[in-house]
Amino acid sequence: MFHRLVDWFFASVPYLLSLGTILLGLFEILKDREDYEKARLSRPVAIIFVVVGILQVVSLRREAMEKKEAEKNTSELAGQVKAANNAQSDNTAMYLDTFGKMSDKLTALEVEVKTDALQKKITSLQAELQNTQKALAPGPKASLKFTFRPLNELPDGIRPVTDITLPKQPDGSIHFEFSVLNDTDADASQIEINFGVCDECTFAKETPELSKLAGLHPNRRYLAIAVLHAREVFKALAVDVSLPSEKSIAGSTTEVGFEYRCSTCILDRKLAKGIIHIQ
Repeated sequence: MFHRLVDWFFASVPYLLSLGTILLGLFEILKDREDYEKARLSRPVAIIFVVVGILQVVSLRREAMEKKEAEKNTSELAGQVKAANNAQSDNTAMYLDTFGKMSDKLTALEVEVKTDALQKKITSLQAELQNTQKALAPGPKASLKFTFRPLNELPDGIRPVTDITLPKQPDGSIHFEFSVLNDTDADASQIEINFGVCDECTFAKETPELSKLAGLHPNRRYLAIAVLHAREVFKALAVDVSLPSEKSIAGSTTEVGFEYRCSTCILDRKLAKGIIHIQ
């Protein structure tokens, strides 16, 4: 607080002196206003004192304003210089960072050039590893389909026949041939098939390739196939089935088909089947 008062006092001294000069001039004018002769000489001097005092006040005020403006300009200039310095520092940091990255790339390139032979070995090992992985990876899976005989052979491959119309035999049974089709690009091995007819149907004759195993339903027969290669169809199997009275009427239908499992097959829980229309 004391320092502020001292600063204010010294800053006010020029104004106080000017104010004293003005007051002195006014005092002279008032003192000699009755003495005409003397006033005629001293009044101009007093007026000069007043004018000089006023001019001093104006000059001091103007000087203070110019000083304040100069300080403001100096502050703005200092701010601009600081901003320029900061920008220069940022540019320098960016340059150093870019230079560092380029230096790292150059170092990495030098290492690559020096280890070109090693890179070739690594590439060769990676190719061998990929080939080994492909060899060890599980192969494609096969899928089997039911088909009646005769087959529907087309230029682009065999198409399964799953819908046929058959006449009744003199004994009331129906006779048909079916087979197992592997229309995939994978071999099927260790195939086990459970062939079946409708629940009310019975086998009128036994087919040699179809086994009647203990535990199987009377309308089911077992078939084992060691291997069925890709795009291959098993031999034709002849079946004679006796139909119940309601299914032996002309225009009625019955279903036949099989379930299967194999070591290289897709696990398909749906029944591979065909439909027979009674003529």
